[in-house]
Amino acid sequence: MGNPKETTTMDKYLQDLLERMADRSDDMIDLPGGGRQSNPDATFKKANDEAKQISNLEYIDQLKAFIEKAKNEDLKQNAYSILFNIYSNTSEFKILTYCIDRLATEKKDWTLHTILWNIECLKSKIPCSINIDNILALATYKKHLVRDGALKCLKNADNPKAEDKLIEIISTSTDQYQLTYANSTIRTIGTPKSIPYLLKLVDSKKQDIAATALGAILKLSDKSYLPLFIGNLEKGKLKYLGLEGVVKYGDKNVVPFVEKRVKDLVAKKRTTQFILSKNDTELTVAMNFLADYSKENESIRKLYNTLLTSKWELLWDNEKQWLNDNIKRFE
Repeated sequence: MGNPKETTTMDKYLQDLLERMADRSDDMIDLPGGGRQSNPDATFKKANDEAKQISNLEYIDQLKAFIEKAKNEDLKQNAYSILFNIYSNTSEFKILTYCIDRLATEKKDWTLHTILWNIECLKSKIPCSINIDNILALATYKKHLVRDGALKCLKNADNPKAEDKLIEIISTSTDQYQLTYANSTIRTIGTPKSIPYLLKLVDSKKQDIAATALGAILKLSDKSYLPLFIGNLEKGKLKYLGLEGVVKYGDKNVVPFVEKRVKDLVAKKRTTQFILSKNDTELTVAMNFLADYSKENESIRKLYNTLLTSKWELLWDNEKQWLNDNIKRFE
């Protein structure tokens, strides 16, 4: 619990809420047959749910005053969380400005992480008029907890300085996680100017680095990058991304590459079901593309029939369902 001296000037309800948000006394409950489990009705969980509803602007100055004097980091972190809840419910500009400014003042890693995590969770972009230099500075912080948090929250930045910083990082860093998070954020906020720097990472020996780099290129590129995706589909270790690029930018001329990928997928029993998006697998993504050319291409219709017959037992249930649902597209 916090020091009472830290909360004497606060509204009594707000003071009580901060305390309850930090209360872990009933975090775990005993099971009848022995053992323990997380308590779904724990005090801190209920208090955090309650805090998400707050929109009282009168609390802003009280919370700021508390933050600037607090010695208890748990209570301070809760105060920041309430501020962000008020911002989410009211869009009060000065709250976000204040919290980002405080990134230059706070010294504890978990408190910095709390601010950054709340920025990452925002449902709207950081207004371009807000200075994000403090976030950019933390994108190269020595501790990964803070550094990774800064990189991830830049997904909500609406400022070209963010992409410039990310390009700097992927051009100079050798840290696997820093590069992976930077690539992922570029995928969200980047522009084609990042592509030359991402291309240098596509052949990385680290799967996460290579995959996030090629994934970002897929999002930011245009049809001129089709050869890159064909190459990855044919010989690369990121065939699923190669396939997505080929079906995104290709036409009837890439049908043979896509047909070959389907045949390779069902050459033997697969041990892991790999979902690309929604409920799509590589096979359904490929067949959805091929369906558009089936009327003019007998080989596609033959492939479809092969999947329905000799390869049927090698398919996942959702693939079988997709093939049955789309039978008319292959007639």
